[in-house]
Amino acid sequence: MKKRLLAMSMALLMAAGLTVGCGGGTADTPATQAPKTQKDGGETTQAQASGGGESGEQVTIRFAGWLEVEEATSQLFKDLIAGFEAENPDIKVETVAIPFNNFKDQVMIAANSGDAADVIMGNDQMMSAFNGAQILQPLEGVLDQAVIDDLIPVYKEATMYDGKLCSVAWMPHPVAMFYNKDLFAKAGLDPEAPPKTWDEMIDAIAKISALGEDENGNRIYGLAIPNGKGSHAAQRFQGIVYSYGGNFLDDTGMPNVETPEYKEAFQFLKDMADQGYMPECVDAKDARSLFATGVAGITFESEMGRNIYRTTSGLGEEFDKSMGVALFPVNKTGESTTINTRHELGIYAQSEHKEAAAKLVEYLLSEEAAVMYYDAQDAMSPRVSISQLPEMNKDEYSRIFNEQSATAKPVKITNALFDNAMSEMSKSMERVLVNHEDIDTVLADLQKTVTDLYK
Repeated sequence: MKKRLLAMSMALLMAAGLTVGCGGGTADTPATQAPKTQKDGGETTQAQASGGGESGEQVTIRFAGWLEVEEATSQLFKDLIAGFEAENPDIKVETVAIPFNNFKDQVMIAANSGDAADVIMGNDQMMSAFNGAQILQPLEGVLDQAVIDDLIPVYKEATMYDGKLCSVAWMPHPVAMFYNKDLFAKAGLDPEAPPKTWDEMIDAIAKISALGEDENGNRIYGLAIPNGKGSHAAQRFQGIVYSYGGNFLDDTGMPNVETPEYKEAFQFLKDMADQGYMPECVDAKDARSLFATGVAGITFESEMGRNIYRTTSGLGEEFDKSMGVALFPVNKTGESTTINTRHELGIYAQSEHKEAAAKLVEYLLSEEAAVMYYDAQDAMSPRVSISQLPEMNKDEYSRIFNEQSATAKPVKITNALFDNAMSEMSKSMERVLVNHEDIDTVLADLQKTVTDLYK
């Protein structure tokens, strides 16, 4: 039976690549219907279906996510749920904790059996698959419109499919530039004046690389960024593509990689590797390690970087003295254009308690929850009003990332095979960096491959 459910869930994943838009029904009648379970044996009343209990009756909803199973966020998540339940004593939240690597498949299996959680967490790639399988509830008319209207435009646009708001950004992750102040000083650069343009950045990368080795004989690189070994590196690479004015999808929603902009972005990687300024085919973990150990001058990272580098370096907050952060350098677009990714929240289309589920989503997007997450993890808010609060801008680090949010573009993930497409792009990056193949040939091959995937 488990094999059958898994096979059916994979079919739903494939369907996500062909279907756009949330569940096709009304707010109370989703297009995808499955037998509803009633755990107490009675009939489902209209009050229960809408999420509100009659006469103060308590309603139980479920939240599916991975924060509870990760050490860094487990206690924070419990505190968030406790805060919501304190404000909403008529709603109890049961958590469905699933490890990240198994999360997408498990949610799809549960949805296929008609038993998914009422509120579903996901990253941008997962939510695209959930949307394609039509298990997400359209949120207009369900969430408080004031909350929707307060979303930062780029984050709201990123979660809309076929004109419908199918999920909401919860934790935005705009990518900015990190740099090592100690290496800047050793290279004769001003550690308090980071590069503002692409040319200034390349000049700094060259000068830092010219330092050669550190006192322990370790090679010093001017730049360390993910540039191979999996889909994550390719997704992060889209930030560089954006800075050259390119875009993964054309106006029809199909891949568009055989372009001058992609060629320039690939050429940048090739130049960095050929000149010894950047190690080739490293993943995010490798790049972070190089920066945290002080042998890489520049890297690109999200707002999570501060805690990551404090931990990876083993120095804790002491590492902050060596770490600088600045807006992504201005390139061909004339502004600081980079990528953002997101954690998102959605409501299950077949939930019997959409009103209660909406209250939980609204609470997690509230000022109270945002400040709790910010204090614990430097987390950003996707809401205009909250992102500007003094409580969310306690230092220059936070101010940089809130400013970066305004120009950080999402990768529009409209197809469940986006991750496969990024894996193919990663292989193309390796062909250029390791095999030294012709960029035009590689991009032509990549265009055919990813177009076939999207078809």
